[in-house]
Amino acid sequence: PPHQSAVVSVTSFHAGDTYNVIPDSVELKGTLRCFDPALREQLEQRLRQAIEANASFYGLQAELDYQQRYPATINTPEHAERCAKVLESTPGITRVHRDMAPSMASEDFSFMLQKRPGAYIWLGNGSTSASLHNPNYDFNDKVLPIGVAYWQNLVKELGRLT
Repeated sequence: PPHQSAVVSVTSFHAGDTYNVIPDSVELKGTLRCFDPALREQLEQRLRQAIEANASFYGLQAELDYQQRYPATINTPEHAERCAKVLESTPGITRVHRDMAPSMASEDFSFMLQKRPGAYIWLGNGSTSASLHNPNYDFNDKVLPIGVAYWQNLVKELGRLT
């Protein structure tokens, strides 16, 4: 559906080991990401159909080893708001973005959010670094004390709520 987002990324392409021989096999690897589990299932089926049809058209054989890995990371709104308030009160943090567009980044924390309510935050790394999952990413060690202060403040805030 046009109102739902999905991303298919081909992140690895291997086709032989030399420049002057047509390879007998090709292997592609990648990811499929979206926010809706039902859409994810539908897209897997469409991907299978497209691969089978394309291979059949050219008289080839194709195999899809589809593995569902990371679900979407979806914050619980009240937990995200609580984290935003703690961030705003943390020294060294100059701006808190509350209405960011959803991200298609894969994240282990998504499995935790499927089991328990919570929030995943991004602590800015500065404007000179490439984004996460980029080969040029360089973690800014100067943000470590700010991150530690945030977690200390969050633990104190959560302690007040119990």
